[in-house]
Amino acid sequence: MLIRLFNDTQNAASVVVFTSFLALSAALIAQYFFELHPCVLCIYQRIPYVFAIAFGLISYGAAKQDKDIANLFLGVAGVMFLINFGIAGFHVGVENGWWEGLSECGGGDTSDLTLEELRMQILNAPVVKCNEVAWSLFGISMAGYNAALSFFLTIYSFLSVKKGLEHHDAA
Repeated sequence: MLIRLFNDTQNAASVVVFTSFLALSAALIAQYFFELHPCVLCIYQRIPYVFAIAFGLISYGAAKQDKDIANLFLGVAGVMFLINFGIAGFHVGVENGWWEGLSECGGGDTSDLTLEELRMQILNAPVVKCNEVAWSLFGISMAGYNAALSFFLTIYSFLSVKKGLEHHDAA
């Protein structure tokens, strides 16, 4: 049964879509029901999941007609997870003070700004800073869990494409 999650492209696409949907749902529930407002990097981490869902649905739909197209889109979903892993990993680094966040994160050097530029930056600043952890479990932030999930989904997607191609070639 577990092997079929890798060998069958349609099953792998289902896992990609379902897991991405769950991750997005968890983020939205945290935001709207538990008032854990996202920073700009949190918002950026949602975008690859939206694309992964779209590519996963295309892969799922194409799996019965054209395995090559299905594997291509499953692989592109894997690239989305890899991008998300990078964004989440960067966010973890910002949270831990390993490096500075983006200018949109509410930090950075403001010493060379005019008073008007500083006023505009304050008015346009996000409500939540990227270096402040809104929630954590066992010392791991949501960005940390997202990085781990994205890493595993990247590996899963690429292994599924590899297995799907091997299975397709053997048939």
